Amino acid sequence: MVLSEWVVAASVRAAGVRRPWSGAFRRRKRPFRAPRVGEVQRRSTRLQRDACTATGDTTPQGVPTVPTVSWIKEPAPRRGGRSMGAVPSTAVGVVGAGHLGSAIANALVLREVTRRVVLYDRVLARAEGEGWDIADAVSHLREQDVRVTDDLRHLSEVGVVVVAVGPTVATGQDRLELFGVNAPIIRDVVASLDAVVPEAVVVIVSNPVELLTRVMLEHTHRPPNLVLGSGTVNDTARLRYALGRRIGVDHANVHAYVIGEHGQSAFVVWSSALVGGVPVTAFPAGHGAGWDEVKKDLESFTHSRGAEIHRRKGYTSFGTATAVAALVQSVVRDEKHILPVSCLAASGYGLPPGTVVSLPCVVGASGAERCLVLPLDETESARLNSSYAGLQAAYDQKPL
Repeated sequence: MVLSEWVVAASVRAAGVRRPWSGAFRRRKRPFRAPRVGEVQRRSTRLQRDACTATGDTTPQGVPTVPTVSWIKEPAPRRGGRSMGAVPSTAVGVVGAGHLGSAIANALVLREVTRRVVLYDRVLARAEGEGWDIADAVSHLREQDVRVTDDLRHLSEVGVVVVAVGPTVATGQDRLELFGVNAPIIRDVVASLDAVVPEAVVVIVSNPVELLTRVMLEHTHRPPNLVLGSGTVNDTARLRYALGRRIGVDHANVHAYVIGEHGQSAFVVWSSALVGGVPVTAFPAGHGAGWDEVKKDLESFTHSRGAEIHRRKGYTSFGTATAVAALVQSVVRDEKHILPVSCLAASGYGLPPGTVVSLPCVVGASGAERCLVLPLDETESARLNSSYAGLQAAYDQKPL
């Protein structure tokens, strides 16, 4: 260091000024940013101009040529913290634009399950009215395509089909009473879907869901795993939410299932119910009640909730639609969620071959990929057999 530089450095230290080359004055690292339009061209021109100035030449020598970029596409706009790439491109079709079918289509759009929803109804005006109303919500969401049709051939490109056709349960009516009416409708839909979209996963929502899923399985040409019903997914969601609130735990940490029939014979498998890996009965029941009383109250709530909603508004839609949208999302995004869907019962339950009841399954891109066998105590095994017997009796009364 020459004398003049030493004097300047000593003066800076004496004045208490930090050196510009110290850490406090270092330039912060800038995050990487893609060059804007024309920026690469400007950098290239500057490099060439500096080279010419240094050599005195009009043409730069030894300077690599930087390719000109006329346009660099900006990243897709982000909404809600996720890019558009997070929305799967698999299309979903909904057959039936009634109260439930239209609510399912709406839930699919609001949850951004897929980029395209195709709503079918044999009455085109009804499909248009519901579909256009749903499409108006897209302006507040990420880009999605809502289409309507009265021709099932327009479902040829979908990966999942939700079937919500036929009359709904009337007030005071048992779901099993609809079997004779809805079974022929399902058979017609099966034939059309097998011809148009034979490889799609089909989700039956119409009631009675277990029996109609069985009809679908017996008449379709597609593998059994590609056919499943909405089953007791919504019943289980009601149970978990109510139980979580009762014991003061987030319902996402409650693992309990409602199985059997989506109806009066459904029951809770309490013997394997867990909360955070701990048996549910290890938690205080709350409100000074015992677990026997709590179990009875929760099962009663699970059975009566749908009927009470139906009695007040004439039908159920939003809760079931959201449950179905979550089921479809597990298929579209291959999430492998364990959901109690209507499917062929695993042999471990001891039920006759071909039995369709609602049981926990791994649900992914291939539909009902694996049926799990829950450990049941004697009472629960008897209740499952009773649920099967009721479904079989209804099935035998309506020969196809």
